[in-house]
Amino acid sequence: DDTAQSLREAAAGAALMVLATQERGVLGRLFHAHVTTTLMRTSLCPLLLVRGSRSAVDWASDPLPRHVLLPLDGTQSAETALHGVS
Repeated sequence: DDTAQSLREAAAGAALMVLATQERGVLGRLFHAHVTTTLMRTSLCPLLLVRGSRSAVDWASDPLPRHVLLPLDGTQSAETALHGVS
């Protein structure tokens, strides 16, 4: 809970929190998913969970995504996520 609380405080006012996850087996998920689960339940901003990769990072490539899928539920609150997006 201390880690989740610290991350929530650090992300105060953020529009999006991105978390890298690791591939784990069933037992690993039981013991290590607590912080992610806590943030999913208590975060005030949206979370983007990204599965980690064992390959090396290519720092020379363009890191900006070319296409992003943002599913919305049709509520006014969800529509504010698109504010300023072109």
